[in-house]
Amino acid sequence: MFARRLLTLIISVCAVTGLLALPSPGGAATLPIPGVYTLHFKWHGSSSYARARIALRANHTGYAKSPGVRRVPITWSQSGRQVTWTGTFGKITATYVAQRTAKGFASKADPGHMSNTKHQHGVWYAIAVGSG
Repeated sequence: MFARRLLTLIISVCAVTGLLALPSPGGAATLPIPGVYTLHFKWHGSSSYARARIALRANHTGYAKSPGVRRVPITWSQSGRQVTWTGTFGKITATYVAQRTAKGFASKADPGHMSNTKHQHGVWYAIAVGSG
């Protein structure tokens, strides 16, 4: 009985920390979150997506980097398949929320949502490009 409880605890901790891929309710494996992604984002009123790179670490920190712009520290959290990350760009803090997918976060057809402290909003998705 103790061994079974210990195994259940280990599996739960690994799943929560992203060290183990477990089946999601839809049947597809939920991939670990830490990694490097190409971020595609579009603020309301923009006609096209801009790109950046984001890196999410196992310790729930990371960075966002756009061409010609310094790295911005970010923090992230996960609740089920939903991932939220936040970064402060100058004096503006932006929050990004989306569902984890097999290829990254959200998709162009079904994007996540973002908003910032200037009351702006937009959409985004990200595609995994590496593990670190």
